[in-house]
Amino acid sequence: MTFAFDSRQQALLDQAARQKEAMRLRPIMRENLVEATAALDDAALLAHITAALGRVAAWGVRQRGAATDFVILWLLLGPDFDRAPAIGRLFSPGGPGTPGIDAKVRALMAELQWKMRTATDQEPR
Repeated sequence: MTFAFDSRQQALLDQAARQKEAMRLRPIMRENLVEATAALDDAALLAHITAALGRVAAWGVRQRGAATDFVILWLLLGPDFDRAPAIGRLFSPGGPGTPGIDAKVRALMAELQWKMRTATDQEPR
């Protein structure tokens, strides 16, 4: 037996999956990004995470780790970070042999972590 969903049904399934993932991520983000999430109540944080996961889907991110990194970037850099021209160029599909979107998100997250660590190391003690 084969199941077929029309676009409306698929959109509802996708939204339900994003909401479930957002519920899973909310306490993780709250615990690990205290400063970035402090001003958001639970409903607002959930809305931000769900919106970020919607953008994850639009970019074609497939790996859970890369999707989580995208949500972190969204919360730290702002909801339009991926609309900056340089990020848009980075995330745009390349030709054969270029990294996929998942690898690009992970690389951007690694770069941000490195810059944050470097900035912390250079602060006066």
